[in-house]
Order: sequence, then C-alpha cells, then structure tokens
Amino acid sequence: MQFLSFSLNGLDYGIPLDDVVTIENRKDVLPVPTAPTHIKGIVKRHGELIPVFSLTSRFGLPDGPSESLVIVKTEGMKLGLEVGKVRAIKDVGGTDVLPMPALMGGLRNCFNDVASLQKELIVLVDVKELLTEEERELVRSLVDDAEEKEAEERRKQEEEERRKKEEAKRAREEAAGKA
Repeated sequence: MQFLSFSLNGLDYGIPLDDVVTIENRKDVLPVPTAPTHIKGIVKRHGELIPVFSLTSRFGLPDGPSESLVIVKTEGMKLGLEVGKVRAIKDVGGTDVLPMPALMGGLRNCFNDVASLQKELIVLVDVKELLTEEERELVRSLVDDAEEKEAEERRKQEEEERRKKEEAKRAREEAAGKA
C-alpha cells in the first residue's frame, strides 16, 4: 500500500494514495458563512470549486500553519484537506498496516489503521469517514450554490459586454451616418 504522509501540528498522518487527486500550495480560501463546522470555505482549481476541509478542526487540534492542500476524492466529490506540510509518498506492506486499537476509534472511525514503518507509526486517515452523510450533503449544496452564483455572474458579465458592443456599434453607425 502506498500513502501520502503529511504533518499536522507536528504529528504525522497518512492518506492512501488512491484517494489523492493532487497536492496544491495552499491558496486563498473564500470563507462561506453557511458552511458546516469543519469546512473553511472554497477554492477554485482548474475551473472547479472545491470545498476546503480543516483537519485540525475535525481532529480537535489547535489551528496551526497550513502550507498545502491535499485534494482528495471521496464519495463522488473532491475535498481539499488543509495540511501542515506534505512529507513523502511511502510504501508499506500489508503486514505493516495494523488496525487502530478499539480505544482510539473515537473520531467516528476516520482513523481505522496505523502504518508501522521502522521506528515510526503513522495514523492513516480514512477520507470517506471525515464527513457524516449530513455534512456531505451540506457540502454538495454549498458547492452547487457557489457554482450557480458564479454562472449567474458570468451571464451578467457576458450580457454587459454584449450591451457595450451594441452601444459602440450604434455609435459608430450614427457617426458614419452624420459624415
């Protein structure tokens, strides 16, 4: 199994590489007041609006520096995870992935496994379990609303540009008629 390791407030975590779409430098996040608790806002990447998820908030950690966004795909949608620093892509054999002890499963099973690498243990994050179904629906609605607003703004700009071109054309025709 391959996973992407990253730090968050000095602790190391991992995400299965199959869930990772891309890694981006952290961009300006547009806050959305009606977003669920752990959603910081949205970013635009290649014409697509992506909700940004705060792992520190979800894990109950204090806010820390966030250098990167790890874009993951889960349950048919993309989600940008704020991480401190991306470390490396690591390989572990099947016998080196251990189940999380039952006592530690308090975060609704988003920590199911631990990777054991020589002298370090890395908690693996199950991205499918980061959001509840209710939060997932709220996030989808948030993105849909933002996309609709953006499309409406584009329509207004295109209409304004058309109107200006028509006015310029009429002005040229009037000037040509007077000459």
